[in-house]
Amino acid sequence: LAWAWDNGRVFQTAALFLFGYLIGRRELFRKDNLKFWNKVLCGSLVAFFPLYGLGNMLPDFVENASVRIPLLLVVSSLYKFAFMLLLVSAVLNAYYRTDLQKCLNYLIPYGRMSLTNYIMQSVIGSMLFYNWGFGLHDKLGITASVLVGALIFVLQLAFCRWWLHRYGHGPMEYLWKRATWLK
Repeated sequence: LAWAWDNGRVFQTAALFLFGYLIGRRELFRKDNLKFWNKVLCGSLVAFFPLYGLGNMLPDFVENASVRIPLLLVVSSLYKFAFMLLLVSAVLNAYYRTDLQKCLNYLIPYGRMSLTNYIMQSVIGSMLFYNWGFGLHDKLGITASVLVGALIFVLQLAFCRWWLHRYGHGPMEYLWKRATWLK
């Protein structure tokens, strides 16, 4: 949590959830908006590579840590945002223009419970890998850690499919909806 706060992730995560919500409300994920997503794809490609390069070069050019660290935070946030837009626009193009639609439809319950999944991943992952839990960060290699992550994803997907078969919203999405409609 301290790392997320220090690196601006608390506000970034909330902003990205709201950003996705607004895009969904404006129905920009529909097929008739592919021209928009093609522009986003081009723009994110143009933005990502220079920002990523700048982020890698900054430590060599800015020696003062009090300037370098916040500047790196801003630049890395921007190139990560550009990369996220690149991924979203590429997946939407793949969804509407290839035969992947059936496979990707299988993942819809996971996306409908994104807040629940994000929080569950944080709790499960920190419990598995941090020292307050099982401390597996120094016991598992990269491959084993990726396999653990894939297993968590598969279990979450099964849980999402089961949950949404019975309820209209994920548990955290329900709480979020109730909190936003308080009067």
